[in-house]
Amino acid sequence: MDSFIAFRKYLHDQHEFTKLIVSLFYPFTVDELLRYKSKLILGSISVFNYQMSESEAQEFQDDDEISIKYGLLFNSYVNWNDNTVLNIFNLTSNKYSIKYSDHAFTLPLNKDHIKTFETQQNEEDFLAQWQELYNVEYDLLVEACEKLGIINYTCDLSGKIEGPQILVDYLKDQIEPMRQELRDCQNYNKSLLDTRYSEVITSQLNLDELSEYVDKDGLFYLCNPKLWSLTISPFIDRSTLDHIFIQK
Repeated sequence: MDSFIAFRKYLHDQHEFTKLIVSLFYPFTVDELLRYKSKLILGSISVFNYQMSESEAQEFQDDDEISIKYGLLFNSYVNWNDNTVLNIFNLTSNKYSIKYSDHAFTLPLNKDHIKTFETQQNEEDFLAQWQELYNVEYDLLVEACEKLGIINYTCDLSGKIEGPQILVDYLKDQIEPMRQELRDCQNYNKSLLDTRYSEVITSQLNLDELSEYVDKDGLFYLCNPKLWSLTISPFIDRSTLDHIFIQK
């Protein structure tokens, strides 16, 4: 096993990693929160909206609709019911409302909040894509009737074409591949989401093993709390906190 000194030095050197994971998991006292307030990573959740300012929009990359910054607001070891704690960070309550959104969560934020939020956003995105596909299907229906010389056709109560059979077969050949592609995309997206939220670290790590995870995001650490409890927390004390949040 790597020496205590070597491990402590590694955590000091990996400043950004240690700062993030400490913000996520360390059981800060009120005095410590006051001491490190200006250096702690607080965290936030934002939803893209065309009404937001230019500076707010800069948080978002490419076509992302959600911007999540992981930090202290996700720390379940902080007493967010304590008004003193809330006042330190200029919070009026332990309810975290997401600007430009109907969503509000009770602090601390957690990975389940994020997964629910992301799942809902994905469902809304795919619903819009299905609606767009329905519009394409209607255009194909008009095109097929003209091409096949069909004047009348029958539908069931849901609007599904029932006849004539030549029209049913034509539309199936044209539309089904597009529907299947969208279904496959939905399933793949869900699989990726489930994978992101899975726990992969279940035991204590040595330095070589830890080095594989220091560049992960906050969500990965929230989904793998044993990284903190078994590997990191034994090396975190007041001197390490001062090094990370004050001396660095």
